[in-house]
Amino acid sequence: MKRALWVVLWLCHFVYCGGGAHNVALVVNKNSWSSLTIANEFIHERNIPRNNVIYLDYTGSIEEISIDEFRNAILSPILQALQKRRIATHIDYIVYSSDFPWRINFSKDFAKTPQTYGKQGSITGLTYLYQFVMARGKIPYYGLGSNWYFRTNHQQIAHSPQGFKSAKVWAQNGAIVKNPQQGLRYVISTMLGVTTGRGNSVTEIVDLLRNAAKIDATNPQGTFYFYKNNNVRSTTRHNVFPAVCKALQSIQQKTQIVDGTIPQNKNDILGVVIGTAKFNWGKANNRIIPGAICEHLTSFGGRMEEFAGQTPISELLRHGATGSSGTVMEPFAIQSKFPTPWIHYYYASGCSLGEAFYQSVQGPYQLLILGDPLCQPWAKPIEAKVKGIKKYQKVSGELSLEIESAPAKYYSILIDGLLLLRTTSPTIKIHTENISDGFHQIRVVITADTPIEQQTAIILPFYIANKKHWTRFKKLRDKHFTWGQEILVTVGSNYTDDIVIFHGSRQIANGKKDQKIIIDSRILGTGKVQLQAASLSPKGIAVFSKPLKLTIDPPQVIPKLRKFLLAKKQRGIRISNDKTAKIVKAIVKRGRLTFGLAKDRPLRIETFIEIDTPGVYQLQLLSPGKFTLKINEKQIMTTRTEIWNNMPLHLQKGVYQFELQGHATGQKLDIRLGQKGARYLSAKNCYVYKK
Repeated sequence: MKRALWVVLWLCHFVYCGGGAHNVALVVNKNSWSSLTIANEFIHERNIPRNNVIYLDYTGSIEEISIDEFRNAILSPILQALQKRRIATHIDYIVYSSDFPWRINFSKDFAKTPQTYGKQGSITGLTYLYQFVMARGKIPYYGLGSNWYFRTNHQQIAHSPQGFKSAKVWAQNGAIVKNPQQGLRYVISTMLGVTTGRGNSVTEIVDLLRNAAKIDATNPQGTFYFYKNNNVRSTTRHNVFPAVCKALQSIQQKTQIVDGTIPQNKNDILGVVIGTAKFNWGKANNRIIPGAICEHLTSFGGRMEEFAGQTPISELLRHGATGSSGTVMEPFAIQSKFPTPWIHYYYASGCSLGEAFYQSVQGPYQLLILGDPLCQPWAKPIEAKVKGIKKYQKVSGELSLEIESAPAKYYSILIDGLLLLRTTSPTIKIHTENISDGFHQIRVVITADTPIEQQTAIILPFYIANKKHWTRFKKLRDKHFTWGQEILVTVGSNYTDDIVIFHGSRQIANGKKDQKIIIDSRILGTGKVQLQAASLSPKGIAVFSKPLKLTIDPPQVIPKLRKFLLAKKQRGIRISNDKTAKIVKAIVKRGRLTFGLAKDRPLRIETFIEIDTPGVYQLQLLSPGKFTLKINEKQIMTTRTEIWNNMPLHLQKGVYQFELQGHATGQKLDIRLGQKGARYLSAKNCYVYKK
């Protein structure tokens, strides 16, 4: 081995409480621009290992699916991927990017349920209860006491905060037991955001993720507000407000119990509990401090379809909250379905956002949780240093590391997100001969010996060079690209001729070394993107390159129409085939087409859309065949049949002509467009020329 470089590294790059980037499985809809873009930002901000990112070829509904569809198309592929990649044992969080269904109908598992329990659950709640779901109807997951990680059954007393591990087995009394037959396991789950219906814009979610990462371990100052009134949304939980405030004050947090519905003119909101069905936060003149959890117990807060009624949780995220939750169907104001106000005490005690939520809700099956589950504003960093390696060092043979830190429960060593060893000894020896040459990333994770099990991770990129093999990208003149633009890369290697390009864990292109490889930027999403090249041997052994960091900008602006005769327009959308034509007020109403689709006949849909706010819009299109979409007579997209087509459109303020034309071979048709959620095309903003 080369002479050891005893370099002292004072690094606390990432501080985690009971969960870090290496504990996250990030699930991405590879067919969705918004899902890819939001995932890109989360990967960048949290340094998620590429092996922890699961790209699903999901083509189903992005609002509601059956429990069988959920198991077969989403949950089972995730669990199988975790096992296949050998990371299942340390994954504590399954986190969804956007454009997955937020509601699951489980009537096939349980045909008869009490009316107050319903037959629909949320994607996050049922993922948390994955053991129940995978039992296929043998264990009722709709119960109000299904979460044994829940910290208290007593309104006036909070159990001490407890860090979460998916490997832990929780008994019914909240205790940790060793025998899996005596308890249950869970996996924390949130969705980073919803961008359809009443959801958020991609930009809003990206900003949320950036702010959440910045606020970690900063001990923000402000006030927790608890709003009390005679509404059932308040009375079900306001009796506990005094006890929660007393507990928060004991850890040096400011609190206020206020008579009313929502804050007005407050500029220091660290967290808020409100109890009202509808509110207008934009007119309240408040400032939510990044990292805050904001909650309102209401029937339809988690129902993200366009016409659900009541104020959705996305409104709280829009104005600065980092996390919020709501039920996806009528909950009948049952407190067990919602977080108790103790959520703020657990959060301010140093738990992650995900831990705080699930310690506070007894029956989470209907609860949709949106936000960054890793956010931990009140984390307490562990000062640590590592001797024996420096950034981008080339190593071979035996690698010796020495960890110096405050007393720890144990140390974990991960290579490229794969757990190599867990030990109580601060002296680590790694035999690099068992690891392929090329670029790697080592994570030294120090876990504190406390109930929360706070983690500090020191992350270092390095190279293994036992056989002197290497792979690397040749220098690019420009690392900024526009969505839709081809990316040309060249890769050199002294290992093999065959080159594969990876985006996260998925292969997106291949070619030969020293030859140009074309990458379609549309499959990457927008934002900050990392690619890796690997030279691949016939036996499947890969030598990876250092990541190539790119920025994919939104598509170029589509110019608005220069001439549009307002005097000759009427509201609506024109639908025509080879025989008839009519004007409709909407294509879809209450989930159903407003007109009949003639199979094996031509179909043309034409309308003019008035855009009030310039910016990047999300287009979601489900077509009944292979159709061509034109905007202002310029072809934008050729659709896939009865599969959601998703793309960004950069639009100006003004009027645009939309024309969808093709041959109907199926019966599914839906068109949605929007910035803050994608909304149905309708007469609200669509026009046609009078003829």
